[in-house]
Order: sequence, then C-alpha cells, then structure tokens
Amino acid sequence: MATAALSPSDAEKLSKLKSAVAGLDQISENEKTGFINLVSRYLSGEAQHVEWSKINTPTDEVVVPYDNLAPTPEGSAASSVSPVRSFSTMICMHLARRGPAYRQSVFFYELITESVIEVRNGLTFLDLIVQQIENLNSKYGCSVPLLLMNSFNTHDDTQKIVEKYSNSNIEIHTFNQSQYPRLVIEDFMPLPSKGQTGKDGWYPPGHGDVFSSLMNSGKLEALLAKGKEYVFVANSDNLGAIVDLTLTGVIEILNHLVNNKNEYCMEVTPKTLADVKGGTLISYEGKVQLLEIAQVPDEHVSEFKSIEKFKIFNTNNLWVNLKAVKRLVEADALKMEIIPNPKEVDGIKVLQLETAAGAAIRFFDRAIGINVPRSRFLPVKATSDLLLVQSDLYTLADGLVIRNSARTNPANPSIELGPEFKKVGNFLGRFKSIPSIIGLDSLKVSGDVWFGANVTLKGKVTISAKPGVKLEIPDGAILENKDLVSRFQNATDEETKEKIVANLANFAYDPYNYKFLRQLNVLELFLDCITEPNEKLVEFGVGGICNSCADPANAAIITRCSGIPLIIQCLSSPVRNTVNYALGALYYLCDASNKEEILKPEVVDLIERYAAAGAVDVNFSNLANTFLEKHVRREHVTGVFPHLNSS
Repeated sequence: MATAALSPSDAEKLSKLKSAVAGLDQISENEKTGFINLVSRYLSGEAQHVEWSKINTPTDEVVVPYDNLAPTPEGSAASSVSPVRSFSTMICMHLARRGPAYRQSVFFYELITESVIEVRNGLTFLDLIVQQIENLNSKYGCSVPLLLMNSFNTHDDTQKIVEKYSNSNIEIHTFNQSQYPRLVIEDFMPLPSKGQTGKDGWYPPGHGDVFSSLMNSGKLEALLAKGKEYVFVANSDNLGAIVDLTLTGVIEILNHLVNNKNEYCMEVTPKTLADVKGGTLISYEGKVQLLEIAQVPDEHVSEFKSIEKFKIFNTNNLWVNLKAVKRLVEADALKMEIIPNPKEVDGIKVLQLETAAGAAIRFFDRAIGINVPRSRFLPVKATSDLLLVQSDLYTLADGLVIRNSARTNPANPSIELGPEFKKVGNFLGRFKSIPSIIGLDSLKVSGDVWFGANVTLKGKVTISAKPGVKLEIPDGAILENKDLVSRFQNATDEETKEKIVANLANFAYDPYNYKFLRQLNVLELFLDCITEPNEKLVEFGVGGICNSCADPANAAIITRCSGIPLIIQCLSSPVRNTVNYALGALYYLCDASNKEEILKPEVVDLIERYAAAGAVDVNFSNLANTFLEKHVRREHVTGVFPHLNSS
C-alpha cells in the first residue's frame, strides 16, 4: 500500500496526540506505541483501494479445493508430519492419521461479548469450545492447549467461566488484546483525556491485533518454547469452527500446511446471496490477498457482490505458523489495511481505527486459502442465528453443534426477526420453546409476537402483529407456507389480495390454527372481504368464515362483529361457492341467541328456495335442506334461481 508523507497540519495533529497519549496511565507502553503507529499510518493516507485491472482469480494451488487435500494414509503420520518427532512408535501408530499434527497445534479463539451467552442446554459458546478440546485431548491422548483472546470488555466474564475448568484435562490460557483510546473527531484527541476514563473511552482495535498481542503478552514465546508451531484462530461465535477429527478433515488441512510449508491458511467457503458483502481472496501482484468491500471502487461494488465472479468468502477460520508470526511482528511488517469505524459516545463523534486478521495473509510466505464446506461456517451474530442453533435443526454432543440429518435442504432457513427480538433477553422471553424448523424455508417476524410451546414452522412463513396488538402463537400451532402479515392491507393489486385471502381461508380449516386466527384478527379480515366489490374476495372471505365458525370462540367474534347480516347478504350472491359457504356458516352459527336474526321470513324463504333447487345442484340443495331440517323443520317449497351462474 502506498504511503504519503504527513502534511504539516497532520504532523502537528499527531504530535499533540502523542503527548496526550503519553499521559494515559491505563495502557502499556506497547499499546501506546501501537496506537500511535496505527494513527500515523491512517493520517499518511495509505491507499485503501486496489487497481481493479490487476485482480485475478486464484488458482487451485492458491485456494485449494477441500476435496483436493491429500488424505493421510494409515501408518504414514510419522513421515508426513516431519516437524514432530517426540512420540514413541506406539503413539504414532495409535494416532496414525490424527495425533502428531495436533501435538504441535494450538487452538485459539477471539472472545467477543456474546461468548458468554447460553447457546444450548445452559452451555455458552465458551463452554462448547472447552468441551470440544477436552474431548479431543481425552479421545486421542494429546495435550492441545486453548488460548482465549479477550478484550477489556470480556475479560471478567471469561475468567469466571474458565475457573470452572481448572481441574479439566485442558490447558487454558487467556490474554487481552490491545486497549486503544477512541479519537474525538473534532480535535483528534483521545477521548479518555477529556474525562471519559470509563470503558466507553476505549476500544479493542479489531482481531488484526491478535499477532502483536500474542507477542506482547508473552504467550507466543511460551508456545514456541513448548514446540508448538501452528495456531488455529477462529471467532468464538462460529460454531462451525469445530476441531473434532471424526466430523471434519481438519487434520488433512494441518498436514497439508506442514508438508507444503504454508505459513498461513484462510478457510473460505462458497458464497451465497447472504454473504455478498463478505471479504474474498484474490491474486494480486503475485500474492494472495483478502479483498474487502471497503477497498472496492464504487463502480465495481456490484461486480464484487456477484456470486458468479467472486465465488468464495472469508470464514475467519485461520491457520498460522507461530514462527512466522514472531518474524513478522519483530520486523513490524504486518501493515494490514486500516478500517476506520466512526462511533458516537454520549453525543461525541469519535473514531476507532481497526485491522482484521484476514488481511495479514499477504505478508506470510506460501499463504493459501482452502475452500471448505459451508458446515465450517456457522456464526451466531444475531438472535436470528441463535434461533437456528437452538432449534431442532441442530443437536449437541461433546461440545459440537451437529446439523440434523432430517433436514433435506442443504441450506439453512432464512430468518428475519424484528427489533422486538434484537436483545437476547427479549428474544428468549418471546419463546415458550424454540419452534421446530426442520421443514422451514424462510421466516419473517415483526411486531409484538410471542410464540407458544411446540410450534412448528414449515415452508415460507411471515408473521406480523399490527401496531399496538400483542400476537400470541398458540401452543402446538403448525404454520406452513403462511404469509400472515398485513400483506393484505399492503397489497396494491386485486390478484395478490385474492391469493392471500384464499390461503388464509384454507388455513382457517385447521382447528390447530383457530387461536392464531383470533390473535391475528383474521376473522375480522374475512368479514371485511365480504364487503368488497370483488366477488372473489367475497367468496374467499365467507369461505374462511365457514371453515372457522364451528368453533364457539370464533363464532362469538363473528357475531360480535356484526358478521351475521354480512353472511346473510352472501345468500344473494351470483357465485355458487359464495352461497354455499354462506349456507354452511349460517348452519353452524344459528343458535338460540341469534335465531331471531337468522330465521327472518325472507331469509328462510330464500333458503327454502335453494333447498328445492335440486335440478340446479344436488349438493347445493342438500346443504339448504340440512339447514332447514336442523333449524326450521318445515316443508320445502319449489322455486327457481335465475340469478345463479355456473362459476
């Protein structure tokens, strides 16, 4: 990246900043130096864009297909993993395909605030990580350590969880990443020097800080002293970054790196439409490089988002050689692209300068990517992701979140939850139990929606509560391919409205959904449709009433909303189905409380005429006769019905 000399004004700005930072006692000298260097690079205007014409698609040697990784044959471990020679023949044979490479490895996770959130069965992300490695060490008789990188935001919570594992067979190390002061945009001074000395005055500078923090904490030297050579780095909220040897080919990945002397490896995976903004690997000026959307010229952003040209994206699962990390940090050679991140704290506009670990790939020798299955990327960044992993779509065993084989669709459902579900506490409180989503394609929820126990969601489901209305999905409800939003009110064309009401009318046929219909005010919607000039809407509206009014609670709502006169009005419709549905609805609704309203002479006379219309339609006549026999019990008369058409 090109670097320009500082202008006089920027040089003065940096000088004042150095003086202010020197007086911050809360951070170390290494952190002060690292921060000033980062700001200096930012002020010098290092180019963030790339020359689009120089971008090339990486070859299979640069981004290795997962299926091209050479399997490690039985009995060949000792020769295939040459850096490790400290095992007896018995151990090497017992761990023929697995043990030796892992003996020289370290598993490292970046801890985020969400790491202490419960994922399943009362276990947090951190609990699951520890269980995985604990199981690995027990199963294969090795001693793979775990490193946890905290920020000042996560340190205390992490320590509480780590204490639980003091007697386990896993060696756990923690260290904090750097703590940098936020910059006040107005005068480019550190926020803590203006009195904001609490946590809000500081920020962790992104996971690109991992390499220098490993060095500054002393952990890097300690690991090298124990003969460790590779570290696997992952975000703690990526439940797909598992280390179980029976479920993934990670030992093949590690053996490939050792045999080919690759200092750095990024796991990438095929991009979907949900990942179009994710960073991708490119070949650029003879090196593999991470391309982030922030580096893309405006005129090429749509091309960058294309899943045809850029087919992979960064999972942030990284394999890194520790000796290479030491060499590059000591040489101050890791100049990753700077990510400016503007924020606001108590009304003050501030700036955070961050870097990403993936951007370091271009500084390592023989760096590669490996195109891994999508299963190695299961991040939980939002409550919509939490719904996925807490559902029956996954099971839990030995700290591993495993996809349910009953799910035939290889893709996960698309889930959108409204702001009412954004905070984890609110999210958990709105579910009596997490719905079954094995057969779900997509879910969109908005408004004040609450889910009962044992709810099943299938196909495409959209649920929206009207403003000011609390919508409770009843226990045991089965919602399949239902779009129950205010789509009807929002629809602008008649055909769309007709389809919506027809689907709702079919939905009303299932008693499981009665409570849901009441909560959604669908019965009132049916009655509204009866007043429409569109005969199809009238037909589907009264059809929905007919399908649901056998339930006493539904019947009470229909009667209370003055639905009986509207249904009687449908008896005069030119559409046979509409008349048919109206007769069925009146059959169920007629009781002692409303007989006087329904059994008016003109209504009974009309129904008697329908009863005598066997020549027109036998089923039609039979329904009218059934009504009369139950509610009127008198002789039928003959009539003709020229107004009925054949529709």
